[in-house]
Amino acid sequence: MEKIEKIIKAFEEHYKDWDGVIIDIRGNTGGDGAISRKIAQALCGEEPPYCLKATKRKTKEAALREVGSPAVREQKEWTPKTFHGSHKVFVLIDSLTSSASESFVPMLKHYEKATFIGENTNGCCQYGGIKPVRLPCGGIVKIGTLFRTYEDGMVECVGHKPDINCQGRDALQVAFEEIQKEGKGKNH
Repeated sequence: MEKIEKIIKAFEEHYKDWDGVIIDIRGNTGGDGAISRKIAQALCGEEPPYCLKATKRKTKEAALREVGSPAVREQKEWTPKTFHGSHKVFVLIDSLTSSASESFVPMLKHYEKATFIGENTNGCCQYGGIKPVRLPCGGIVKIGTLFRTYEDGMVECVGHKPDINCQGRDALQVAFEEIQKEGKGKNH
């Protein structure tokens, strides 16, 4: 976490000096959603929503989440709005982009200068507030205690779609091509 905090701090201190940003989250299967949130907040100027709405699930298993753990963070329904920014942002995604890393898509969806390049994400973000529950047999099952609603509907096992689908091509190369297209006609 110390290295990640340094990266976030460097991003927050220096991104305003950059013409644009490429965020490559291909192959990232998740982790701490606070990281995505901090970077998205720096770009948007305020904390963007993680989803359209998030509610606690009303199941016995989900109630176990509250025992000995902090309560999950619900999110009231968000009314979509555009986040204006001065930085062009390319977010590179693929079929392995999951969970907390996948949250970049809905958080930056309304950032007017964001473009998602690659393939559909994994679709492992509809349920959150995961609590491992030990089974009598010794195994563990992870229970999602929060249900997230997205503008795109059900994304579990479907994923979020990119703006530019380049399946079979390197998304970074496609991002460079997009930058070159935008740069033509400008004096550099």
